[in-house]
Amino acid sequence: MTSKTPRATVLFWILLVVAAAVGEPVTDALRAVLGLGITTMLTTTVLAVMMVVQLSVDRYVRWLHWLVVVLVSVFGTLVADNLIEIFGVAPRTVAVVFAFLLAATAAAWFLIRREAFYWLTLLLTFTLVTALQS
Repeated sequence: MTSKTPRATVLFWILLVVAAAVGEPVTDALRAVLGLGITTMLTTTVLAVMMVVQLSVDRYVRWLHWLVVVLVSVFGTLVADNLIEIFGVAPRTVAVVFAFLLAATAAAWFLIRREAFYWLTLLLTFTLVTALQS
């Protein structure tokens, strides 16, 4: 099976940083219009649908991959926001928990389907970054 993720080139890392930076402002803009609850439900639904599409394709599709990256960035921001604002979890606690989950995911990557590991790593990273910024 061919790789369904791009090569980790300099351009890849630049685009990944840009995608990570997009999560917060996109989330803030959606929340300003729709509120946290509806934004969370809408983003979760769109991400779930697009993740099914992403996992079902048999090759790397550039636009699909980067759309899912941006959606994961927005979703990760929403996870941190919900934990902090709705459930009252301290931002530092969220950061510690997601740092642990990220480390555990990295340690277990041989046991997980490589593409699933990739997406899980992105989600945990984006959530951790949001928690650190709060």
